[in-house]
Amino acid sequence: MTERPFSLLNNLAKKEAATPERKGGKLSFSSALKTLNIRSVFDIVRRSKTAFVRELSPISDADAALAYENARPQQLEGSAEEAARINLDDRRPDLKDLLIDQQSTFTPIPTLHFINQVLSTAINAYVDTVPTNKGKSLYQLESEKQFPPQFPYNVHFQQISLGLAGKKPKLGELSYRVSLEVPATSSSTAAYGKVQHSSANAQLLMAIGSR
Repeated sequence: MTERPFSLLNNLAKKEAATPERKGGKLSFSSALKTLNIRSVFDIVRRSKTAFVRELSPISDADAALAYENARPQQLEGSAEEAARINLDDRRPDLKDLLIDQQSTFTPIPTLHFINQVLSTAINAYVDTVPTNKGKSLYQLESEKQFPPQFPYNVHFQQISLGLAGKKPKLGELSYRVSLEVPATSSSTAAYGKVQHSSANAQLLMAIGSR
């Protein structure tokens, strides 16, 4: 079989040393793959992890479980010939700066937090290149953009929509939340239940009341 210059299997397993035999008569990882007639990474992924470990462990001194879980993604990252490929360091440059400790490892963090963090970093990097938008917050930018129905985005309106969807308040409850005064404390001339504030102020009041 002709050997390809950028074979994924060659990147998965380093070329064996001059002496393929190891301690205990076991083979190196690359020699064991040849013994098992594994000619590409697709031959590996067709097996389950349990099956791969069961076949590799008796004949090789390599950690089969680690080879299955870690060796492939680490080596395949650089297996492509194209120079235009996007590496993991370009996609997630924050990974190398993450601190591994007791808190960061065992504290549950919502997936949405990571999504917002990655997207915010990328958006801010772009915003800094636009002089007219530099220094503006993401909420401010979202409120200025025009792209129906996604933009403009108003965080207070979104809070109101979510609050109404869950609790389904009646019309009288909405009037109560928007009004600063209630019938028991207002004067006889107070226009309770009528529009007393601007729409922006009303949205703020309803957002606070729906929490």
